[in-house]
Amino acid sequence: MPLSRDAVKAGKHVLVEKPLGITTQECEELRSLVSPDQVFAIGCNRRFLPGVRAAKAFASRSRSVASYSAFYYDCTFRHSLTQPNLFPVEMRNSGRITKAAGADWKTTDRRIYNLLTHSPHLLDLAGHLVGPVEKVRAIHRERDITPHAAESRTVSHVWHIDVGFIPRPGETEGATGHFELVLPRHGEFAEGFKLETNLGHALVEFPYVWFQREQRVEIYEAHTRSSFRPEGQDTRACL
Repeated sequence: MPLSRDAVKAGKHVLVEKPLGITTQECEELRSLVSPDQVFAIGCNRRFLPGVRAAKAFASRSRSVASYSAFYYDCTFRHSLTQPNLFPVEMRNSGRITKAAGADWKTTDRRIYNLLTHSPHLLDLAGHLVGPVEKVRAIHRERDITPHAAESRTVSHVWHIDVGFIPRPGETEGATGHFELVLPRHGEFAEGFKLETNLGHALVEFPYVWFQREQRVEIYEAHTRSSFRPEGQDTRACL
């Protein structure tokens, strides 16, 4: 937030990671500083994917939205694949970089950190495809998903979130929706949504955008009469 504020005051266009801030008040205060000729964007990049753009065009042609449901499943092994080979080496501290005093909220409350870091994708797409969210009811649980004989404990944060959208022109009631957020789960990263309208429906699913997953692999073994799907691997490492 302080860096974004300084950049805006300097007249710069800004692209900032999520979450923008940790309170509504500080976000609204920053909004008031952005001039009409400045571009200020948060890194919610899902809306620019081809499938999402097609769903947006479909939603725009629809007269009414009946239902919207979305899911976001992070995985237990994603960081071990993406962190070493897709992100730049950390820059050396010049000695002029300072942090606010006190504990870092990212490390003191994983529930808040996970929600503020990952849920913006769900909220941004919902607003982009359907419209502003008017009502929210969320249930959160922490579940131990540690595999048997594992050395360290793995805790998954699970949210089920019911939302109500502001009615469109000519409607007395807005559409309803549901978000499912699981951080992390065993298996591959997955994210997507289903949109039901008066014209039909759209189903869109996309992988982690920084993770070049190989195409779906399914192996059928005749002697067991069963299929096997190995975990998706980062194919960039093979180039």
